[in-house]
Amino acid sequence: MIRKFQKPDLDAVMQIWLASNMEAHDFIPSAYWMDHYDMSYR
Repeated sequence: MIRKFQKPDLDAVMQIWLASNMEAHDFIPSAYWMDHYDMSYR
């Protein structure tokens, strides 16, 4: 079922964002994604 994003979903969404970016852009150092993860998530 698809539903509208809710704040409690944030942890799962950010984990998907981080994992997918690191996999799809493996030519970019992981530290780059981790730094942006911290900026976006916190």
